[in-house]
Amino acid sequence: MADSQKFLPVLGAALAIAAGPVWGDLVPISQNRQVDASGTAQVGNVVDLQAGSTSAPDFSLFNAVVDPLAVAVGGGQVAIAQGVASQISSLNLKSVLAQGTTSVGLTLTPPTGGAATASANSVFQYEFTLTVPSNYWLTGLVDTVAVVTGGAALPIFSNNVLFEDLGQASILFDSATFDEAFSLSGVLDPGTYRLSASASVMGSQLSDATTSRTVTGISSFEFDFKTKNLPESNTTAASIVLGALGGISWLRRRRASTR
Repeated sequence: MADSQKFLPVLGAALAIAAGPVWGDLVPISQNRQVDASGTAQVGNVVDLQAGSTSAPDFSLFNAVVDPLAVAVGGGQVAIAQGVASQISSLNLKSVLAQGTTSVGLTLTPPTGGAATASANSVFQYEFTLTVPSNYWLTGLVDTVAVVTGGAALPIFSNNVLFEDLGQASILFDSATFDEAFSLSGVLDPGTYRLSASASVMGSQLSDATTSRTVTGISSFEFDFKTKNLPESNTTAASIVLGALGGISWLRRRRASTR
């Protein structure tokens, strides 16, 4: 191999540094992703209880829905209760994406003597290690919707997105309300971090003597998290490039002088 060729790997590395940052790697530590829902409907002595749940067994794509439906009928009266919980989440080396939605639906016809209750939960938690200093971006939203008729009570909501630096025992972001969009960015040092999110909703209602009642409630979260390695100092990269080019030029002059 010619002496000048020995400088090519150095020059290649320097040019790669000068070209800019690359997407950083997130090393998985642990995960807990699950959805569950239930519904109970009652008319007199007739009771129907339904429930379902599932969880992610590993770090692969999690795409799950549970939607138990409970129905009770008696004496011309109907009670219906349904809880629905879903989540789709992806844990990649370059990014984390998650979306969870929960809902309840209740229907009760007159007269009194009927009852319906439903609940749903979608939970996300992921711990990872960041190995190099990186820029990060976290965008997303939490949201709730409620619609009731016939004087029914509103459902109870909860949702949250939380980003923590476990090594420093500090909270980098915590959603403040149940309905907001967020977008933040910054710089992360190497260390251990945790992303958490949850959405839940619960509705419970008794039938009315003369009026049908319905309850619809939806709670959700979604977010997109990315990191990108911080670029090396431009001065450092330039010094490496100039040094490599200077070395190649010196070798060429030395070889020319010996011919």
